[in-house]
Amino acid sequence: MKEFDYEYFTQEDKVAYLEAELKRFEGQHFAMSLSEPSRLQSQGDEYIQWQKQIQGAEEFITKLRKQLSQVIYNG
Repeated sequence: MKEFDYEYFTQEDKVAYLEAELKRFEGQHFAMSLSEPSRLQSQGDEYIQWQKQIQGAEEFITKLRKQLSQVIYNG
């Protein structure tokens, strides 16, 4: 993560922000998982598009988790 000298955004603020974002994106992932289209009943493109979206969400969540770890352990 790029270094920037924050005057008002504290370490605790950073952790709270990242945790809130993680909760929001995990909620979106959960909602997407509830709407998984059938591989057999849907047209192939619909399932492939859904699969790409959920994989993208998982990659972003993983990235946020790593950033949170860096903020916590690197102060």
